[in-house]
Amino acid sequence: MSEVEMELEEYINRQIADGYIAEDGYPLKCQHCDSKEINIEYFYDEHVVVEKEANCGNCGSSVGYWSYGTWEV
Repeated sequence: MSEVEMELEEYINRQIADGYIAEDGYPLKCQHCDSKEINIEYFYDEHVVVEKEANCGNCGSSVGYWSYGTWEV
């Protein structure tokens, strides 16, 4: 495993431990203001969800993006 991969894994584990994301990457609270008010906007291709964007309902910061079946951290 490269140094970059190890740093990314440590970052993700810290985000999970601090309660910002679930183990699958789903956003649980804002990294900027600690608000748990997360608004998710769904984007469709016909009737299928193809992307999701999660934003903080308190400060408006982007807290997650889902596409191709996984949450990007």
